[in-house]
Amino acid sequence: MLIEHKVCYVPGTRIISNLYKQPIFLSIMITYKQLCFRCKKNYVLVSGRNKFPQCYECQKKEMNKEIKDKKMKKFFDIPEEFYKENAFLRNIKVYYLRTGELSEKQIEAFKKTVNNLKKEKK
Repeated sequence: MLIEHKVCYVPGTRIISNLYKQPIFLSIMITYKQLCFRCKKNYVLVSGRNKFPQCYECQKKEMNKEIKDKKMKKFFDIPEEFYKENAFLRNIKVYYLRTGELSEKQIEAFKKTVNNLKKEKK
């Protein structure tokens, strides 16, 4: 027995039907600007996952600690504007400074993000 559904199209979603002809909605990540969680002065670009957004100025204090490992010092030596643009890169660096280590997946994701930013810059 085939059940019919009323489908309401929401902008920013894509409709795919499965074997039973029921619509499946795939939503696109929505981004918006929100005030920084710490200083409440600067706006930060946020997606749904980020519960406590921080601006570059607030995270800069945490990122300025000295890195002792030469290999990681070279690894994190990227242009400052990349850290300003991308909260993910800032979070990885702060995590490393807090724990002193990164997993292989974190290292790969960091490198991939930096390469994407370099390509966009050109």
